[in-house]
Amino acid sequence: MDGAQQPAPPERRLSLEDEHEVEMDERRRVVAALLYGAEARPGTIVPGPLAPLLAGLAIAMAVVLIVGMGTLVRGSLPGGKPSPTPPPSATATPPR
Repeated sequence: MDGAQQPAPPERRLSLEDEHEVEMDERRRVVAALLYGAEARPGTIVPGPLAPLLAGLAIAMAVVLIVGMGTLVRGSLPGGKPSPTPPPSATATPPR
């Protein structure tokens, strides 16, 4: 385009029958959209009053599980902490 403005195309005049058909089609579309919108479920569900408590409990359980598994794995490795030796028995043995 060399910067010259193109003349606007002449408007086409619709007959009364065509105008009526366009209006009826528009009304049908609006009514269909309203009916579809009335039947649609909401996109998000509102959480109940216990949802934050349950979420916190789930997070706490996940943390406990991760820490517990880490402790078990660390203890089973060869370089892990040795298991404690039992204390010597406090019972006296009778002399022979």
